[in-house]
Amino acid sequence: MGRPLTTQEQPRRDRGPQWGESLRDARYAFRMLRKTPWFTATAVAILAISIGSNLAIFNAIDALVLRSIPVEKPEELVTINLVGQQGPLASMPSTVLEPLRNETVLHGVCGSFTSRIGARVQGRVATSATLSMTPECFRTLGVATQIGRPFTEADDRGDAPDVVVLTAGLWRRAFGGSPDVLGKRIQAGSVVYTVVGVAADRFTGLLQGSEPDLITPLHHAPMEGPPRRFAYYWVTVFARRAPGVSQESVAARLAAIRPALLAESAPPRYNPAQRQNYLQNRLVVSSARTGIDSIYRRRFAPPLYALLGICTALLSIGCLNVAVMLLARTLSRQKELALRVAIGATGWRMLRPLALESLLIVLAGGFLGLLFASWMNDGIAAWAAAFVGTASMDFSPGPRSWAWLGMVVGAVAVVLIAIPAWQARRCGQMLDFRGGRGIVTGGVRSQKVLIAAQVAFTLALVMASGVYAASFRGLAHLPLGLRTEGVAEAILSVVPGASLADPKTYYANLIERVTSLPNVRAASLSDFALYWNRPVPNLVRTDDGGREVRAQIIHTTSGYFRTVGATLHAGDDFSRESAEAEAIVSESVAQALGGDVNGRHIVIGDPGATRRYRVIGVAPAMRISIADPGEQAAPVVYLNLWQEPAVSGWPVLFVQGGNGRAPDAGALGTALETLGRHYVEQYRTLQEVRDQSIVEDRLLAYLASALGLLALFLAAVGLFAVLSRYVTQRTSEIGLRMALGADPGQIRGLAMRQMAPVLLVGAAAGLSLALAFGKVLVSTTYGVRPNDPLLLGCAVAALAAAALPACWIPARRASRIDPMVALLHE
Repeated sequence: MGRPLTTQEQPRRDRGPQWGESLRDARYAFRMLRKTPWFTATAVAILAISIGSNLAIFNAIDALVLRSIPVEKPEELVTINLVGQQGPLASMPSTVLEPLRNETVLHGVCGSFTSRIGARVQGRVATSATLSMTPECFRTLGVATQIGRPFTEADDRGDAPDVVVLTAGLWRRAFGGSPDVLGKRIQAGSVVYTVVGVAADRFTGLLQGSEPDLITPLHHAPMEGPPRRFAYYWVTVFARRAPGVSQESVAARLAAIRPALLAESAPPRYNPAQRQNYLQNRLVVSSARTGIDSIYRRRFAPPLYALLGICTALLSIGCLNVAVMLLARTLSRQKELALRVAIGATGWRMLRPLALESLLIVLAGGFLGLLFASWMNDGIAAWAAAFVGTASMDFSPGPRSWAWLGMVVGAVAVVLIAIPAWQARRCGQMLDFRGGRGIVTGGVRSQKVLIAAQVAFTLALVMASGVYAASFRGLAHLPLGLRTEGVAEAILSVVPGASLADPKTYYANLIERVTSLPNVRAASLSDFALYWNRPVPNLVRTDDGGREVRAQIIHTTSGYFRTVGATLHAGDDFSRESAEAEAIVSESVAQALGGDVNGRHIVIGDPGATRRYRVIGVAPAMRISIADPGEQAAPVVYLNLWQEPAVSGWPVLFVQGGNGRAPDAGALGTALETLGRHYVEQYRTLQEVRDQSIVEDRLLAYLASALGLLALFLAAVGLFAVLSRYVTQRTSEIGLRMALGADPGQIRGLAMRQMAPVLLVGAAAGLSLALAFGKVLVSTTYGVRPNDPLLLGCAVAALAAAALPACWIPARRASRIDPMVALLHE
C-alpha cells in the first residue's frame, strides 16, 4: 500500500546519512547558483560587505580595547592606582614599590612610566618613545630579550653606568636587526646609553597603540640638562597576583593596609598640607590584562563601539535583503519542489539542496567579507596614521576576531537556511505544478514582512548616521575664541646633548630669529599645545583665601594673545623685564574670583603654596581643548614665561603668517638649527590641530554616513526585488486588466500600492527605533537632540528618495506589458 516511490525511499533513509547523496546535492546547489550569476553575485556581495564591515570594526575594537598586552599570563596582572577627590591619578610615587613587595598576595611588583625625548640613534636625531621601568618588570611581566640581557638591580643604582634595552622595532629600523648592536651608544636627552640587549619581538609596550623605542632603568630615565638622580619617580604600578589569589582579595588586603602604606610611601618633599591630601587618597586595584588605558583607547573606544552597533544593524539589513531574494528564488522553484514531493522526497531530503545553496552563499560571503575587512582595516590604519600620527595598531585578526567571524557567519547561515526552508515546505505541501496564486500571495506576504523590518532598521540607521554627521559638523564649527587661519603650532624638542645656560636670552633670540623670517607677522612661546595637551587644572585662590577656582596654568611669553588672534579685555600684556610675578586670567577665572581682579594678587597651588602673582590683565574665553565641547571654555591662568623660562624645556612655538597662510615649515626648521638647541618635532596649523583633536568624531561621522548610504541602497534593492517578483507573478492578471481597458497609470498605481503599506509600517517602526536609539546616541554627540524634527525629516526624505525609484521601475515595467503577449504566455 502507499506510493511505490515512497516505499522504495524508506529503506534508504533507514541506512542513515548518505554522504554520496550530500555530495551530489552540493554539486547540484553549485550548478544552480552558477546558472543564476547575477543573483549569486548580488547575494554574495551584500553578505561580504555586511559581514566584512562588521568584522573590520570588531578587529579595531579587539586591537585597541580587548587585546591583551604581549607579556606572560597577562590575565594575572593588576595595576594599583590612587584615587583622590578630583578623580583617579595616573601614577604613584615609586616609594610605594618596596612595601608592596612584602605583601604575600602579590607575586611580583614593578613600576614604569613612559616619556618622549629627543634621541640620536646612528647619527639621526628624532623623538623616541622611552619606557623607564624597574628591573623587576622583566621578571614580573615576563619580558625576555632575544639578544643580550635585560638590565638588573645593579644597573638601576644611581652610580651605575647608563644602559638601555632596545625594542625589536627600533633595532630593525635603525640597526637592520644586526647582532652587533650590543655595545653601541645611543644618546637620549643628555644621557648616553650603552645597548645591552634587545627585547623579544612580541613585546610592544604597555600602552596599546604606542610602541616604545628605548627601555631604560627607572633611575636612569633620560632627561634634559645635566643628568640628575631623583629619590623617587611617579610610576604606574604593575603587580602579579600570587597563585590562587583573586583580584578582590588583593583589593581587600590593600584596603586594610592603605593608611600605613600611604604614610610610608608619601613623597618626602611634601609639605604638611600636601601630605594630608596624599593620605586621603584611596587605592584601586584594576585588571592590567589590556595594559595601561592609553589616550587612543579613551578617544576611540566609544565611537568604535557605536560603529559596531551600526554595522550590526547593517548586517541585519543585509541578511533580511538576502532572505527576501532567497524567498523569491524559492517561489520561482515551486514546481520543482512539488515534483520532489510527488516522487517521494520528504523532510530534510527535499530541503537539503536549498539549504546547501544558502550555505554556499554564506560561506562565499564570509570569505570575501574577510578580505573586505582586511582592506577596510588597512584603510583605517592609513587614515589613523595620517590624522593621529603616532599610533601603531595591529589590526590583524586574533582569536577573538576569528570567533566573532564564526559567530556572525553561523547566525547568518541559520537565518538564511531557516527562512527559505520554511517557504520551501509550504511550496512542497501545496503540490501545485501550475504556480498557484495562493502560494505566490503567501510568499510575497512573507517578503513584505521582511522588507518592512528592513525599512525600519534602515530608517533607524540613517537617523543615527545623521545624528553623528550633525554632531561632527557642530564640533567642526565650534567657536574657539581665537584665530586658526594662518596660525601654526610647532612643538619643539631638545637636540640630544644640547645645553641651555641662559634660557631667557635663548628664547628671546629664538623669537627674534623667527619673526625675521618671511611671512611671519608674530611669534610667541608657550608650554601648552592647544587642542593636544590634556588640561590639568590647579587650585587658584585670592591671596586672602576668600575665593578659589580650579584653572589650567599656562606659561606664555609676551605677544601670545596677538599671535593667536585674541585681544585682552582689560589690562596689559606680559613684559620681558618685569620683576614682580605676573598673571593674566581668563574671564571665567576673573568672575569666579570676584569680578574686578586687575591689580589683585592670587596664589596658585595646594593650600601650602605661598608664591603670589599680581593680575595684570583679563583674557577672553578661549577654548584650549575640545575634549568636553558641551562645557564652557576652561578657566585659564596665564603666567609670564619670561619670569619662569626653565619650566618650558619642551616649548611650543606659535607663529602667525600673513595673508591667511602659515609660515613655511622648512624655513622655521632651518632657523632653529642655527640656534642649535631645538628641532621641530611637529608642525601643524591650528586648523590641522583642531581637526586632529576631533578625529574620532570625523571617523564616526564618515563611516556612519557611508554605512547609512549602503543601508539605503540595500533597502532599495529589497523593494525592487519584491515588487519585480510581484509583477512577474501577476503578468497574466496585468495583461487581462489592460485588455479590459485599464490604462498604464492605473497599472502603475496598482503596483505601487503593493509597497505603500510596507513602507508606511516600516517607517513607523523605524521612527520608533530612531527615537529610542537617539536617547542613547545623544550621550556621545554634541549639540544634537534625539528627537530633532529636522534630522527625522531628512532621514524619512532619504528613505523616500531611495524607495521611490526602487518601486517606480518595476511599476513602469508592469504598465508596459503587452496584453496579447501576457495572455498567450498564460
